[in-house]
Amino acid sequence: MHHPKSNGVVERNLSRKRSFFSFWLVRFTERPDFPYLMKAVVTVMPKPAILDPAGVATGRAMEHLGLKGVRSVRIGKSIEIEVDGADEKQLHEIAHDLLSNPVVEDYKLEILP
Repeated sequence: MHHPKSNGVVERNLSRKRSFFSFWLVRFTERPDFPYLMKAVVTVMPKPAILDPAGVATGRAMEHLGLKGVRSVRIGKSIEIEVDGADEKQLHEIAHDLLSNPVVEDYKLEILP
């Protein structure tokens, strides 16, 4: 049962994401068979069909400051990850299910050397 003032959908989604993250965090830290450190960067951006009002406002501000010819600005986020014993498939699952909203965002996973 949800609190009358809470949005049940948002609450369930956050709870699912937290439990998913907790599961993987425990799995990563309790696996002695993976002694290597993996570094990765996940870049999350709005899908091309999604309006990016922050990007539009930033583009206009750039023009106002004298930068001519700004065609498009998209604002996203970059997440750096260092983890012991993960594989690329696991990181893709984390990026898709936890770090991005697949309905409105795309992500790119880059494994660093």
